[in-house]
Amino acid sequence: MMSESKICPLCGSDQVEQTEKLETISDSFGESTEVKLAYDICKRCGMDGDFTGCNNSIIQETINALKSQTVISILQYFSDHNVNFAGMERALELPQRTLSKWKNGSITPTAAGVTLVKFLRLFPWLTIVAENRFHLNTPLLTHIIESVKKISPTYGITDDIGTSAPIAVDAEYTCITLGKTYDSLRQDNAQQERIDLAWL
Repeated sequence: MMSESKICPLCGSDQVEQTEKLETISDSFGESTEVKLAYDICKRCGMDGDFTGCNNSIIQETINALKSQTVISILQYFSDHNVNFAGMERALELPQRTLSKWKNGSITPTAAGVTLVKFLRLFPWLTIVAENRFHLNTPLLTHIIESVKKISPTYGITDDIGTSAPIAVDAEYTCITLGKTYDSLRQDNAQQERIDLAWL
């Protein structure tokens, strides 16, 4: 279809053919959708693209919708795994029922809210950090603990009855204790190894 209202930005010709094409727009967490976008072709010089920028608002609206859908999907995942929204809101100092409202779509999260939910999905232990008033040692120790939990079965770090090596953390979040078998990797007679990270 020829368009009389569009001018080629390269050669200045008004012989511009306007068509549509489907584009897939995706969010970083896997949500995606197809949208129809304007596609202009200059019949004189062959330049193509969106000559008037009319697709920008469509793309931005679609991205915003995908972000909202991502938040809903992540919060549904938390709900399916029995995560307590009220406890999470208290730890993060969010107004009551904020997460529930985001989940049911009654309010749209801000960009900061979207980022927060994504971080919580990637690092669920961030709520532990918040509960400990963002003590500097807490994220370091929690990250180590979660990492050891992940790699223990992979690398065969087990206790005497074949389960994953026990891990403990003190009340002040200044040290962690790893079980007997971890120490036996270093010396046979060791009973436990205390890793003191208070200096970090």
